[in-house]
Amino acid sequence: TTYSGGGLVRNVECVHDIGLWWIMFNILNVVGYWLFGRLVLRMGTFMQHFSIADTIGSVYGKYPRIVIALVSICSGIVVIAAQITVMSQSIIICLRSIDPRVITIISTLLLIFYSTFGGVRSVTYTDVLQFETVAIDSYCNFC
Repeated sequence: TTYSGGGLVRNVECVHDIGLWWIMFNILNVVGYWLFGRLVLRMGTFMQHFSIADTIGSVYGKYPRIVIALVSICSGIVVIAAQITVMSQSIIICLRSIDPRVITIISTLLLIFYSTFGGVRSVTYTDVLQFETVAIDSYCNFC
């Protein structure tokens, strides 16, 4: 879920432009995940917080909490804009005769509709179906 549509487009373009250097850069990013994994062991005192803004607010006070909350909102807007851009580009590849602005509006409405009415439910159904498939496959392979 962290990969996202924007990550897909960015990685495809960067691998095409930069090549092996981009792949090596992404492999070296694993070192960062390893370092953050070590920090997780010390986060027990902050487990009751709902967000990173709560954690920073408890340590540094009210104003840094507000700044982090605003930055998090801006980050969310950027991620959603990237999703809409990727959806629009994908639809434009298939339907070149329609105005790109109309496709962008349709993509935005589609994302809002999916998130509002079916997002969590469809992911839950998909996860349950995948679990059943793996369980049946494992049982059949065992027998």
